[in-house]
Amino acid sequence: MIAESASTGRASAIADFDAGTLGIPATTVATASDHGIDVVDGAITITWRSDGTSLAGETYTLAAQGFAPPCSGSPAAAVSPAVTTRS
Repeated sequence: MIAESASTGRASAIADFDAGTLGIPATTVATASDHGIDVVDGAITITWRSDGTSLAGETYTLAAQGFAPPCSGSPAAAVSPAVTTRS
């Protein structure tokens, strides 16, 4: 999805990737049975479901460190390694 969006010109920067756009699902709010997932400016944040465990409400963020649209004829976008943070 990311490579396709970049190669077709629908995305030109990592900030173009947000929940509910470019084929990315809409934000999911954490509940007792579902984990929360959100994408803002290319950063993916996951919140552990409210299940009463020690992980309930913990968030993890996965963010790419860069983005370069592919050259003409290139099959995929270049996305730099990601950094994961926990809060």
